[in-house]
Amino acid sequence: ILSLLAGIAVTAWQTRSARQQRDRAQAEKIKAEQINKFLQEMLSYSNQSWFSPINTGNSRNITINEMLDEVAPKVETEFADEPAVKAQILRTLAITYNSQLRLEPAEKYMRAALDIYGPINGESNVETTRTAILLTTVLYNLQKSQEAGQLLDQTVPFVRERYDTEPNDENGKDLALALNNVGLIKIISGDFQTGKTVLQEALSLALSSNLSGNERGLMSLIKLNLGAALLRLGEIPESENVLREGVKEFKELPGSSRVETGIALTLLGECLSA
Repeated sequence: ILSLLAGIAVTAWQTRSARQQRDRAQAEKIKAEQINKFLQEMLSYSNQSWFSPINTGNSRNITINEMLDEVAPKVETEFADEPAVKAQILRTLAITYNSQLRLEPAEKYMRAALDIYGPINGESNVETTRTAILLTTVLYNLQKSQEAGQLLDQTVPFVRERYDTEPNDENGKDLALALNNVGLIKIISGDFQTGKTVLQEALSLALSSNLSGNERGLMSLIKLNLGAALLRLGEIPESENVLREGVKEFKELPGSSRVETGIALTLLGECLSA
């Protein structure tokens, strides 16, 4: 009888586990479909053809900034009952605003995404920590380095623990970006030695995380910041080598020229004139 009961219990557990996995997969599928539909509608703002799913009401070209300003307020209402979907779209909008150097709306929507992810997933969850790290980038750009540093102090331990537990490429990229931001804050505060040490670890992680395409921009960015730390420490040959590598890699990235390339070239000029 005991064996029979044990067998029934195991079967029930397996059934329940399979059902939970199925439900999670279905929820993720629905979430992906909703996000995909919304992003298609975003792109349609620049599509003036007759078959565009969005009627913009005019035939003029729509800029990225105009598209963002049209779309962003709709997220608040259209996804009120889907917090995970809403948070992911808000984060995407914030990243795009930041890339356009529109930092106030970038901060607004990144904070909104973090305010959703934290309560529904917990502060140590991967989506929560990724959003927090991205927010520190925006805060740094807004010259709010102290707040960015405080948020990194809260977030980095979770990211490091996740990497130590499961040292895969995704977790390595997350930790590399987090440490890059920590190193940058240390440089801004004048602690160049700590900045150097942290950025060296960040670079090691980036090199071992199989970065590809635009992801390689993270490695170039770390080299730029590491080069700055080495320059301020008077380690000129080392700084020159790292900055030359960074400039070369920035130029090899897909897309148009980047402001980081100009910054790296400026630092390299300082090296050569030192």
